[in-house]
Amino acid sequence: MPKYLVETVDFFRMRYVIECESAEHAKDVVTMKEAEEFSQLHLDETITSTRILDDAEYLRLFDEDNAYLKDWSEEQKFNYVHVVDYNTPDMKELDPDQRDWEYDGCGIKVWKGTMQRYEVTE
Repeated sequence: MPKYLVETVDFFRMRYVIECESAEHAKDVVTMKEAEEFSQLHLDETITSTRILDDAEYLRLFDEDNAYLKDWSEEQKFNYVHVVDYNTPDMKELDPDQRDWEYDGCGIKVWKGTMQRYEVTE
């Protein structure tokens, strides 16, 4: 099965509380990383690129991104690959005649015969 490198960017809302003489000075303090963060909120993760990765490039990227683990064996490094198990009930698609949902025109699951988003609560 091929390996895919999926690169993302995370977005956070950060807050700082600064006591100083002006808003400009408060912004300078944050820009200079002189203030401790007050709070943060994760807003979103956006996929920026996806491409196939061969084993040699995977190992090169692993060593580049995790230099402190460079001495690990290849087996240890490959243990960081997330392998999708297609044999689980969650990954098997039901026959369209046996399910109570369908996809709308945008690829979103909706209750069959409606435009209402398909959600099951347990």
